[in-house]
Amino acid sequence: MEPEQPSNSRSNQGSEIFNQILQSEGERLRWQIEGLQASYLVFSQNFVALRAIVEYVENTDNREKFIGIHQRDVLKALQRDTMRHLHNLLAGAGTLIDHTRVLVMRLYPAGHYFCKEYENKVKELFGRSGPAGLVKGMRNWVLHRDILPLKFTIGLFTNRAQAVVLDLDQLNTFDGWDSRARALLTAHQSDIRVLPLMQEYHDQVEQFYTWLSQRMNEIHAEAFEELRDLQSKYQAYMPPGLKGFA
Repeated sequence: MEPEQPSNSRSNQGSEIFNQILQSEGERLRWQIEGLQASYLVFSQNFVALRAIVEYVENTDNREKFIGIHQRDVLKALQRDTMRHLHNLLAGAGTLIDHTRVLVMRLYPAGHYFCKEYENKVKELFGRSGPAGLVKGMRNWVLHRDILPLKFTIGLFTNRAQAVVLDLDQLNTFDGWDSRARALLTAHQSDIRVLPLMQEYHDQVEQFYTWLSQRMNEIHAEAFEELRDLQSKYQAYMPPGLKGFA
């Protein structure tokens, strides 16, 4: 029977493996990618919040809760909250774009084979995207001009759909649209519904980040495999109640 290993020696071995984890390429990459995932989560949850309030407004069953001569304050608050959620989504989109660009430049220097692949994917998904162009222009509108021309259409005595829209006439007074946004505006003959627009943009962004996450895991598979191996070894030195925390 082998003598029991001294506890200080076991502790030193555990500390050595833990330091290897901290210094590993996989750990460095993991934290940077998790930072990007946090930015995506902010963007995604901002969309969920906007969708919820727009669906509430567009549900005709809720009409009596905010339409009426004695409910103007409720309507005003609802309009302001809808504007706030749209503004948050635009800000989150801008942050996500900037964080992605910085991370890709940091991980893949000029000349790396992934740089071209990344640029091609951006062009494929967003190069002709009207929603992406409009989102970019709306961020500039908010930064340099005013609040967005958001309004509610509520057909009390008509067949007009109840909807949250962007005022097309007001949008056309802005000269800061790129060619993608201008083509989208030209294709519309009436005000633009907010939810279908932002849903399409959200879906494009989700598709892009699903692809980006998959490609990063493939490119750095060896580093992540090494990290998992170190984490597995470290588990043997963890107290029973803390296993799984490495």
